[in-house]
Amino acid sequence: MIPYEPSASPDSSVRGRGYFSQVARLVLRGALLVVPAVWLAGKLHPVALIGAMGQLGFVPLVSSLALVLLCFAAGALRWQILLRAYGGVGVPRFGVLLRHLLVGFYFNLLPGSVAGEAVRAHRVRKVFADGATTYLVVLADRLMGLAGLAALAALTLCGADLPIRLPRAVVVLGILFTATAALGGLLAPAVIERSAALRRILQRLPGAGAQLAALRAPHGKMTIVTAGALSLCTQICVALACAVLVIYAAPVADPVMVIRLAPFVVLLTFIPLTPGGFGQREAVFAATFALAGAPEDASVVAGLALFAVGLPIALAGAACLALERLGVFVEPAFDSSSK
Repeated sequence: MIPYEPSASPDSSVRGRGYFSQVARLVLRGALLVVPAVWLAGKLHPVALIGAMGQLGFVPLVSSLALVLLCFAAGALRWQILLRAYGGVGVPRFGVLLRHLLVGFYFNLLPGSVAGEAVRAHRVRKVFADGATTYLVVLADRLMGLAGLAALAALTLCGADLPIRLPRAVVVLGILFTATAALGGLLAPAVIERSAALRRILQRLPGAGAQLAALRAPHGKMTIVTAGALSLCTQICVALACAVLVIYAAPVADPVMVIRLAPFVVLLTFIPLTPGGFGQREAVFAATFALAGAPEDASVVAGLALFAVGLPIALAGAACLALERLGVFVEPAFDSSSK
């Protein structure tokens, strides 16, 4: 007789797949942490790094910090405009939103820069009656920044004198596709609002289908134009902050070429894959600014300097969070003019 061997139950196979997916995620997270760190350690030549650090000095660090702070100020104003455009009631004042941005930046030190965005959306959830619009506004805020950055990068990469190894048309078309995709995400709520058939389809979807069907487009064309202009300003500030550090760290580099390449570098590091973009940012700096004649060590130092510039801002966010816990900042501190 053939002995009977019971087959594995469906529950055990599901548990096996779940365990495998957890292991795979852990391996991926470990690789995202270890690989950039190993690459960066191999590029850290002490003598060359000390020389590049000596080229930096105090002025470029302060200039870069001022540009990043200006980016935060413009970002808080843009966020306020979008909250009102999406129908928010009791929108917080500019200073309160700036504090929320600082706290979100502190949480953005985690891989993917998603935690900080979720935190700042959660902190203004009382502005809207439903729970989805606050996250929609933050998504629109990020997409608007991405669209502005992609448009800026495409503009600065135009020109026959740019020494890009890839075909220029491929690079520019890829950037324009990114900008188009970002604009498509911004326009999606308007399409949903105008199409009853699409809303019915979304309402049948499980999970967040009903919330997606309830999304509405922002109001006020001029407010959206203003928010778009602020997005362009924020990306220009970040690109100039990068360029200033590279120009001072690598005096032999072509400064005009460094400025033209900076928006492309910011675009490639728009979504950090490692905590604070550590390693990823330095690799992009070294590979891209080499096209402008910047030595690898100087580009790595500039990338580390940009990370150092962001640390006091993240610490300011942590300090704001601690002061909130101590009751120093009392919410809601809303702007009565937006009610």
